Order: sequence, then structure tokens, then C-alpha cells
Amino acid sequence: MPDPSKVLEEDPFQGCFAGVEDSTDLNDASTILEEAQYLLSRFRAELSQCEAELRRVSDEEKALRLLCSKKEEELKDLRAELDKARKNESELDEQSKKIEELEVELARARAEAVQAKAEAEKTKVAADKSIAIYLRDVAAVQGELRKASD
Repeated sequence: MPDPSKVLEEDPFQGCFAGVEDSTDLNDASTILEEAQYLLSRFRAELSQCEAELRRVSDEEKALRLLCSKKEEELKDLRAELDKARKNESELDEQSKKIEELEVELARARAEAVQAKAEAEKTKVAADKSIAIYLRDVAAVQGELRKASD
């Protein structure tokens, strides 16, 4: 309850009674009563509108809270997907590094194979020369043996 001993600085209904003088005329009282009833019905209508607006805003708030909750869930899912994608990216980077290492090893092995093939070719040429010399020597010895046996 408001404290009646405290006086309001400004009367909120001051404008409602503008032009009404302090007289005890019943017509004035009737007019004041009609004006008060009009104001009361107007205030009730405004109150009804405010209550309807409050319900609408409350419903909007509930809908927005629900939407916010759904968006938070979506955000949580997106963050989980991002973490998974980052993990996959990290694994792909490691695989790329392994591929690079294997390519280096393959290039080294190819170089060794080319070198071994060149050495084998060189050895084959030398062996072919030696065989040719031995075959010539064998042919010469066989020729001498034939001459000696004749």
C-alpha cells in the first residue's frame, strides 16, 4: 500500500480533471463520474492491449529461445565437424609427408638401380671382351694343337 503521508510531486490524473472546478454541483459530479468511467474503460482497453502484446512478446521470446537452443545445437555439431575436419587435415598432412619421404626413397632407389645397371653393363662389356680374348686364345691354341698333332 502506498504511504498516504507522502505527497506525490505530480498528480498522474491531473490532466483528466483539467477544467473541472471545485463545485458541489451534481451535474459536475455526474460529468466527472462519466469521465472517470470513460477513462476506466479506456485504461481497461489499453490494459487488454498491453496484456495481448505481452502474450505475443512472451510467445515470441519462447520461440526465439527455442530457435536459439536449436542454433546452439547446430553450432555444437558444426564445431564437432570442424574438429573432425582439422583432425583429417592433420592426418592428410602426415600422409603427404610420408608420400614425400617415399618419393625421395624411390628416387634414390631408381638412381641406385640406374647406377647398378650401368655397372652391370660395364661388367658385361668387360666380360664380353675377356670372353672374346679367351675364345681367340682358345682358337689359337686349338689351331696350334692341330698343327702339332698333324
